Amino acid sequence: MQKRFIVRLKKNGEIVANSQIITINGLGPSTVTANDFTDRTVRQNITTVSGQASLRKTVVSPEWTIIVANPAVVGGNKLNLIWTTSRKTVDTVSWFAVYPDTLIIYSGPALDNTGKKYNLFTPNLSGNFTIQTEVIGIEQQLQIVLMNGDLTTGTLLARSDTVTVGALQLKVSGTNRIVAGNAVTVKVEGAPYEIVTYTGETSGQITLNDKGVFTGSITENVSLPLGVFIWTFDGSVTDNVTQFTVRITSGRALSVSGPTKVARGKPFTVLVNGEPGDRVKALPTGARLGQPPLYFVLAIAGANAGTAQADISNGGNLAVGTYTWAFEGETSKPLVNYSVTVENFTLSVSGQAQALENSRVEARISGAPREIVTISREGTTSFSRELLDDGNLSLDLNADRTLTSGTYTWEFDGDRTFNTPNPH
Repeated sequence: MQKRFIVRLKKNGEIVANSQIITINGLGPSTVTANDFTDRTVRQNITTVSGQASLRKTVVSPEWTIIVANPAVVGGNKLNLIWTTSRKTVDTVSWFAVYPDTLIIYSGPALDNTGKKYNLFTPNLSGNFTIQTEVIGIEQQLQIVLMNGDLTTGTLLARSDTVTVGALQLKVSGTNRIVAGNAVTVKVEGAPYEIVTYTGETSGQITLNDKGVFTGSITENVSLPLGVFIWTFDGSVTDNVTQFTVRITSGRALSVSGPTKVARGKPFTVLVNGEPGDRVKALPTGARLGQPPLYFVLAIAGANAGTAQADISNGGNLAVGTYTWAFEGETSKPLVNYSVTVENFTLSVSGQAQALENSRVEARISGAPREIVTISREGTTSFSRELLDDGNLSLDLNADRTLTSGTYTWEFDGDRTFNTPNPH
C-alpha cells in the first residue's frame, strides 16, 4: 500500500511552486496526514537564504509486534502466535522461522516447514496464526520474524522471543501394586509408531500406534513371585530412558487386632497383619493427634510372615481415655483404624471362705479385659489364667481335688492392674 502527495510552496498566500508527485510505500491507503510524519505536521514555515532553502520530513514507520503465546512446547504441538501493527500499511507480510538473533533461515527438525516463506494476510491491525511443530528427540530453539518482502532483501518488521521446542519424552504409567497371578499392564506414550524396547524381569519390544500410545501387558504368560520388579523402557525416537516399578503382593488385607479396653499404666500390644515385609505406619489421631507416628515392619517369611506384634501404648503411659490410631501400609490395603479405651481397673477376688474336702473351691476374679492373672500358693507351682473380654473369670482352685482339711491361701497378681488383692 502507498500514499502519494505533492509539496506546495506559498508566498504571501499565493502558490509559487509545486513539487513532483511523491510516493511513499508502506504507509497504507488514504491521504497523507500529520500522523504520517515524526514531527506530526503537514505545514511548515521556511526561510530562504539567497533565494534557497531545504525541507526534510521523516516518515513514521508502522510498529509491528509478534508474540508467541506458548513459547515452550513439546514437539508435535502447535505454536500460537499473535501479531499487531500500529497502522494498516500492507495487506500481506511474510513470516520465516530463523535461528535466534539472526536472519538465517531455520533448518532444524522441529518444523515441517523449515526453509520456507509463508505469506500472512494482514488486512486488520491484529491477528493470529499457528505453526505446527514436529516430534523431535533433541530440544530446539528458534524465532519467528515478520518481513515485508523476502528474508534477505525485505524489511524486518518484528521478531518474536525465542521459542523452545522440547523433545518428546517417553512416559510409562500403570498400576504399581498388583496381586500375584495378574498381568503387569502398562501405558506407554511417545512418538507415533515409535518402537520401544523394555527390559527387566521380562523383555521385549512394542510399537506405539499412530497416536504414540501402547496399552497392554509386559508379562504375558509369565507369573511373577512376590517382590519388587523394575523394567527399563527405551524408545527409538524419544531420547530419554524411563523406568517402571511394580510390587507383586499376596493380596492380604491390612488388619489390626488387640484389646478394646486396657488398664491404666499397663503396656499392651496389637497384632498387625498384612503383606509380608510391609512397612506399616500407625498415626495417632483423636486424643493423641499431633504425636509422631509409629512404624512396624511385618515379618517377611516363616510362620509369622505378614505379622508384627506392636506396642502402641507408649510403655503403658497413657492417661484414662479413648485413643485411636490409623494404620496404613506401604503395600497392604486398606487404611485401618484401631481404638482402645484406657480405664482405671483394679484386680479383685471373691469366693468361698469354706469348702468341703474333695469339693469345688470357687474363686471369682475381676480385673482388666484379657488380663493375665498369675495365681500362686505356698509350696505349689503357680499358674496363670486369662480373664474374659468383660474382665471376669470364675475358676475352681481345687480342680484336682487334692485339698484336705486345713487353711489355704492363694495370691493373685495381674499383668494389667497394679494392685494386689488380699490373699484368698
